[in-house]
Amino acid sequence: SLENSSWCSCDEKYDDDDDDDDLQESTKTIAETKSKLKADIPTAAFFFARHSMVFHHATKRWYLIGVTETTPPASDSDTNNKEQEEEMMTWMEATEMKLQQLASSSDEIKTTMTQSTPNKSKQQQRRGDVVSFIPNRSQERYENDIADCHEQIRLGESYELCLTNQLEATIPIPDTNDDSNDDDIMTPFGLYRTLRQRNPAPYSAYLNWNLQNGMNGDDYDDASSVAICCSSPERFISVQRQPDQTLRAEAKPIKGTCARVLPSEGRTTLTAAEQREDDRRARSLELSIKNRAENLMIVDLLRNDMSRVCNIGSVHVAKLMAIESYTTVHQMVSTIRGTLPPNPIPTATIGNAGAMATSDDVDAHDDADDNTTNTKKGKPRSFQPSSSPNACIDLLKACFPGGSMTGAPKLRTMELLEDMEDNVPRGPYSGSLGYLSLNGSMDMNIIIRTAVLTKPKESEYHVSVGAGGAITALS
Repeated sequence: SLENSSWCSCDEKYDDDDDDDDLQESTKTIAETKSKLKADIPTAAFFFARHSMVFHHATKRWYLIGVTETTPPASDSDTNNKEQEEEMMTWMEATEMKLQQLASSSDEIKTTMTQSTPNKSKQQQRRGDVVSFIPNRSQERYENDIADCHEQIRLGESYELCLTNQLEATIPIPDTNDDSNDDDIMTPFGLYRTLRQRNPAPYSAYLNWNLQNGMNGDDYDDASSVAICCSSPERFISVQRQPDQTLRAEAKPIKGTCARVLPSEGRTTLTAAEQREDDRRARSLELSIKNRAENLMIVDLLRNDMSRVCNIGSVHVAKLMAIESYTTVHQMVSTIRGTLPPNPIPTATIGNAGAMATSDDVDAHDDADDNTTNTKKGKPRSFQPSSSPNACIDLLKACFPGGSMTGAPKLRTMELLEDMEDNVPRGPYSGSLGYLSLNGSMDMNIIIRTAVLTKPKESEYHVSVGAGGAITALS
């Protein structure tokens, strides 16, 4: 679900004690604009995906998933069931044919994708070298907020506060009617492709919620339209059905990050010296007292949240403060797991497979579930769900918002952060994006390292990028 962090609201509240009147007025103006822009973004957005194309990266296989409802046999309902099934089979057969055509011309597609990769020099020629982002709160103000965090920790009000800020920019929209303008980077999906290329991440996702590309004159855009270009490395919470039909919940909070050593320009691999330095950084992160303290506090918080829903005694820490290495960073990641109680089987039966999602381009990263995939061409397998999605909803309710983006203890820390961040909404940043499936499974990320695009005017995008970090006594 696409969620606002629960403490964010659009009420305007500002610090009137700032000695610099000009700085205060500038900050207030930015905050007012931001509040108005974020006010219309939905707090939560869901859509029911009756047709899904899922790509399994590990096996490089496509799965076509369709949802049809079946009702007790009766003249009218039975006819309706057959019509739904025929419609679904027609879609599956047509889509399968398209995929086969694409596979047969894969070399041509690769060439096209390579040619359409955003060209940096062309971008610089068209729009200059830099897009200017304005922070919601100035550096001086942010440093004062950090000092305030330390004071709240000294007073015993919090152990850890995840203080954030928002960077704002306005980008002109290219004229889509101009055939000479092939600059894909200026579209939301073009930006997402660039993020995937430069910062690949395991829980990246793209969601376009009614936001149209370019100046096309469509009236489809409305005040709630938004695009989310997310390159998140962090799983918030997931639920997976195990071979024994139990539901396993898993959270993977990240606390502790350092930059990796990247190969020298023109190289694709590290030199021996670079590899030693990269290993040293990973080891330094692993031994960091500050980062270990941050991580442990959030682990305890999530253990508490998950224990409200999971079976008694089932919540445990599978991995504590493990170092996971990605393309550009080393991360300190812990893994907490628990078992959800079984739920009654829903009264409605589901043909084929089902999923509820908020992303129209979310990649599948987990192992494929044999009970939801077709085993023979043209013969989809139907299944009976082993549990209802209620367990997932209960788990989300108990754990949201993610503790890695709040601090601990959660409720009091959120109250403190709301005041420090001038009651300006974080918007989708710090929230979660993913899917809930009709078979009882779920996978949700934490929306970080993300650009959020809205279109306040027909000729421009408003881009918001959230950034921040946890503050502890050792920060």
